[in-house]
Amino acid sequence: MSPNKNEANEENCNHLFEAYQHLKPGDRQTVFVSILLADIYGREKNVEAQKQYLIASVISDIRNSVKEYLALQQSAVILFEEGDTKRAYAYMDHAMNDAVFCNACQRTIAMADVWPAIEKSHERETKSRTLRLTAALVLIGLMSIFLLVMIVYTRRRVVELHAIRARLSNTTFASA
Repeated sequence: MSPNKNEANEENCNHLFEAYQHLKPGDRQTVFVSILLADIYGREKNVEAQKQYLIASVISDIRNSVKEYLALQQSAVILFEEGDTKRAYAYMDHAMNDAVFCNACQRTIAMADVWPAIEKSHERETKSRTLRLTAALVLIGLMSIFLLVMIVYTRRRVVELHAIRARLSNTTFASA
């Protein structure tokens, strides 16, 4: 970029930051300013700041009952890239359902690129979790059966021990 473009971009960023400072969380304008700031931080690879402004945008969308969540969709993508598939799936699912509800075709098409990867990863995690739970239940079942067998075995040994003691005490009294 040329120096003039850099200066113009920096000036535009400063205007956005200044505008953001004067907005209240939940104002409708906060959505637009926050999305632009998140986009700027995304281009600068500052993911934490990007997430902060995306969250501000999502909060404003929710407070204003907006159903076309661009920020929620972008948050889902970031979370997916960070490996948080569970929240990414929840966010994208919510954004997708609301986009379909509002008949927002462009938003739905934009999500269609990322949705299959998130859904497949979520499905894989769910299957893995189900497999681990099944294995744990089988192990608990086997341990319960083993414990029951040990209780029965111990009970029989105690009964045998009482019988032997009784015979010994009878033998001791008889010989005395």
